[in-house]
Amino acid sequence: MELWARLRHFELTWTGLFLLIAAFVAVLFLRRLLPERRRHRGRLSVLLLGVAPVLHLIATGFGLIGAPSISAALHLLNLCIVVVAATGVLGMIVFDLALGRTAVPTIARDLVQAGIFGGILFVVLRSGGIDPVSALTTSAVLTAVIGLALQNIMANVLAGVALQIDRTLTLGDWIQWGQRVGRIAEINWRSSSIVTREGDTAIVPNATLVSNEVLNLSRPTHARCVIVRVPVHHRHSPGEVRAALLPIFEGVAGVLADPAPVCAPFDFEVSRHLSIVSYGLVFWIDEPERQGAIEGEVRTRVWYAAERAGIEGPCPRPSDDDLEPRLSAIGRVSLLTPVGEPDRRELARSMRRLRFAEGERILRQGDEGSSLFVVDRGAVHVRASDGGSNGGDADGDIATLGPGDFFGEMSLLTGAPRAATCIAAKETVCWEIPSEGFRRIVDERPAIAEEISGLLAARQGALDDRRGAKREPTDLDGDKARLLARVRAYFHLG
Repeated sequence: MELWARLRHFELTWTGLFLLIAAFVAVLFLRRLLPERRRHRGRLSVLLLGVAPVLHLIATGFGLIGAPSISAALHLLNLCIVVVAATGVLGMIVFDLALGRTAVPTIARDLVQAGIFGGILFVVLRSGGIDPVSALTTSAVLTAVIGLALQNIMANVLAGVALQIDRTLTLGDWIQWGQRVGRIAEINWRSSSIVTREGDTAIVPNATLVSNEVLNLSRPTHARCVIVRVPVHHRHSPGEVRAALLPIFEGVAGVLADPAPVCAPFDFEVSRHLSIVSYGLVFWIDEPERQGAIEGEVRTRVWYAAERAGIEGPCPRPSDDDLEPRLSAIGRVSLLTPVGEPDRRELARSMRRLRFAEGERILRQGDEGSSLFVVDRGAVHVRASDGGSNGGDADGDIATLGPGDFFGEMSLLTGAPRAATCIAAKETVCWEIPSEGFRRIVDERPAIAEEISGLLAARQGALDDRRGAKREPTDLDGDKARLLARVRAYFHLG
């Protein structure tokens, strides 16, 4: 009976009861201050603070009807409920309000609150004349039995504690375990929640993360190496493959410029009928969640670049010997109006059909060039920087070209550096007219140069007007003379 008498000291006074009711109302108000995603935090405290006064009345009732042992036990239970509720309110104030912008793992939060709860309960029991240490010692056998039954659960719990102590894996880290990759969203007592790149949530036991090999993709930096393998026929030299494939990385969102991408042979595969060199495109990214999309964009651009360069391997180059579409493209170029039908056919045989992926750069301002492009399908953004031909990337859009439009005429006729940067606005097909084919025509018919120079001067004047440049009416004749001199000098017409 001495134990029950001691337990009766834990009965709440009426003042304490009114304080509980006040705390209940205060917690309801505090929860409204929390962000929507955290308002569940105070739910347990609200529930316990609501139960405590009712349990107090029940315990008091048992005392009045002559059941002091039951009354004392219920008062002790009520005390534990009040301490748990108070600990939860304290945690809500500290972790959700004061440290609201800091991501604190659930297991760390629970450990702190459990320590506070144990400390308060220990002090209260000692003040009531009960030694908690003795009570725990007498229940050692029961504790051992429970521990054996919950061995796997305890292993996961201890693993979760270990993860919090050594900090090798933290919230937000991208990790790879087995064949799966994901971001750690939460580390709980038994398991960790990991959001995969596919958007699923994997529940992984903490013991798995501690006992197995796990790659932390976020340490020491978020940058990681990615390798895309490209099979190429052996007849293409490494220099040829590198020159064709390395430019594809420009403009690919997510590919880091430093370290710079690399293209190099990785392996040689020789069979009776075929000899293949496997090249590796090595690049770095810092967005593991987008790795699949970035690799897909790189492979897409490899396909277009290999087709344009005539590289056999990732895709066979289609046969394209029909002159009709080429002649149609030449007919769209107003500058080539003076060229007769026989010469057009000769020029058509030298043309190349090139395809570009959306976002790919076709020309860069300031680069050397000697060909003209005719848009067959798609659209091209034309951009120019204020610095002129300095090789820099573009600052502003000049125009958007569609089927039938052409660009690069100054490089074709004068060998001048590219005056603008041209980027495919969507999948675009262009015909390229090289200067070599045009040179043969001019050599045989030098008079064509004068006619084309007049058309070129008029086109340049129209482009200047579109850009807002001020011109005098007499400038056209002077421009024509200057352009004719440059055309004659470029083609060595004397």
